[in-house]
Amino acid sequence: VKNDGSLWTWGGEEDGKTTALSIPSKKLENVKTAQIVRDYGQWEIFMIKDDGAYWFWEEGKAPIKVADDARYVETEQGVYVAQSDGTLKCWKRYDAKNNSELVPVVFPDKINKETQDDGSSNTTIVRHDEAGNKITEYTSLNADGSAYESIVCKYLNGKILFTERFKANNQSLINEYRLNDEGRNLLITYSSEKTTITVPSSVTVDGKKYAITRIGDLAFEYCPNVTKIKVGKNIESIADSAFDELPKLKVIVINAKNLKEIEDDAFYGLGKGVQIKIKAGKKRYKEVLEMIQKSGVSSEVKISRSK
Repeated sequence: VKNDGSLWTWGGEEDGKTTALSIPSKKLENVKTAQIVRDYGQWEIFMIKDDGAYWFWEEGKAPIKVADDARYVETEQGVYVAQSDGTLKCWKRYDAKNNSELVPVVFPDKINKETQDDGSSNTTIVRHDEAGNKITEYTSLNADGSAYESIVCKYLNGKILFTERFKANNQSLINEYRLNDEGRNLLITYSSEKTTITVPSSVTVDGKKYAITRIGDLAFEYCPNVTKIKVGKNIESIADSAFDELPKLKVIVINAKNLKEIEDDAFYGLGKGVQIKIKAGKKRYKEVLEMIQKSGVSSEVKISRSK
């Protein structure tokens, strides 16, 4: 950036060394500050112009204006824009076409940290999102600072909207539950290395018990080793493709006590060698069997009654 506010580019990179591959050329005018970042071998330039507008320029593309009002831009841990009214916003880019938005950064209402004698710690953070929903984050850390458990709870009108729980160290999603309109939980995703997975009849969050009433679509896609799935007694509905993407799956045991709906293609992807066992009396078994058959299950899948 020259004294007159013009932004110039020059040179290139060849075999890891800077070379004079081009002559200097003026690209933009009225630039106040500029930060250059190398991202996966390409350059990105973050600029604030004289009028306070924040611009983003990516190699091979035209510059775009992100915000009209920017006092400062931080690019080390994501892109954060400080504005003249004192607010801090995070720029979220959704695709290669630069469809994006500025999202206000919401600071915590309360942070409580307890450190144990062995150096491990438990931290609770309470904050609210833009809509005013309460969010509570619980994180337990090992002595070396690695996370062995993290739970995020989001509330809507005082009720838990969803929870997320993460594994030790790698932070992969174990399970996520989401409430429906009646305030009962829907099982959305489940992640496990186990060969047998039991979907519980309920989950307790913040000391309150919620029934799990639905198996969502692709609910077990992060369970590469699962061979057997046991479905809890409170399940009322099973979504389409609920058991898809499970090449090792051999047995599904369904407690059919409260099952009311099986969507079309709920058992899509299942074929020869797979068994569906229905825990129900004779009359109830026939009702559930009819629902399963109407959903379009493969004729190669073996269906039987289990006591």
